[in-house]
Amino acid sequence: MSDLNIEIEPTGTQSEKRQRKLTLKGAALAFEKAHKERSELFKNAGKIKWKITELWSSNKNVSEVKQCMQRLNTLCENASKLHNSLLKDFNLSEDEQQKQNAWFQEKMLANDEFVNKVRIWLKESEEEDDVRENACEEVAADNVQTEEHLNDEGVNPEDSVSNITNVRSKRSSASSTSSARKQALADQAALLAKAEALKKKHKLEEQEQRHRLEADKIRQQKEQVEKEAQIAAAAARLSVLGGSSIGGKSKVVSDGMNSYVSKRLKDQRCTEINPKSKEFVPNIIISDAMLTAPHNLRQM
Repeated sequence: MSDLNIEIEPTGTQSEKRQRKLTLKGAALAFEKAHKERSELFKNAGKIKWKITELWSSNKNVSEVKQCMQRLNTLCENASKLHNSLLKDFNLSEDEQQKQNAWFQEKMLANDEFVNKVRIWLKESEEEDDVRENACEEVAADNVQTEEHLNDEGVNPEDSVSNITNVRSKRSSASSTSSARKQALADQAALLAKAEALKKKHKLEEQEQRHRLEADKIRQQKEQVEKEAQIAAAAARLSVLGGSSIGGKSKVVSDGMNSYVSKRLKDQRCTEINPKSKEFVPNIIISDAMLTAPHNLRQM
């Protein structure tokens, strides 16, 4: 393999440059060193972010958070410079460059998201500090005006109670204004927290609704499959029964009475159809005993 040439600017004059020829092993060691330095910068940045999250618990830590943010920005800038130098000074393959860029962009994206959150927190904290400072200034101004008013009017401890009452009323009004603003800020923070919780709740409800719809769809599909299976089984049963009826012979079971009735109906139909047929005369043989039977019955 060919050696890797890296152009390095000497510490002397800017116009003079020299070429340092690195072997493949030397280039690999230099690349590994630069990669470790870049990783160490992000590691230190992670420690600073962890410290900032601990300082979020109180608005009194605004100045410390700002100092940590400055150190964090410095580390990220150094990491960005080192990353660009790493890509520029080494003849990396296209795949390796894409790999390094993807890793670096992921780190920077996470850092940018954290920085945005810190900026929002700082802005809200500074606004609260401004409100608090304005309230204190108003209270101080009211106190000064009250003292000036008392001095101008020449109010003394032995003066009427009404003047003293007016002074106390002004102080109470200023204190009430400050308390009202604090309460308004507290209510606003509570509403924001409730809105965030409600947003998460709605998101969970949407997920639950999607799962319920998927479960109903699966249940309907199962019911449809069961119905189709029942229909297929019934069709198969009818097919088998129909085939056996065609191949077999039907049998009619009849008794003697049915045969007799059928025969009489057949003879009657034949008589009605043939008008020239002779009237049926039963062939009855009358014996002498039968002729004398009524006479004997009358004698009895």
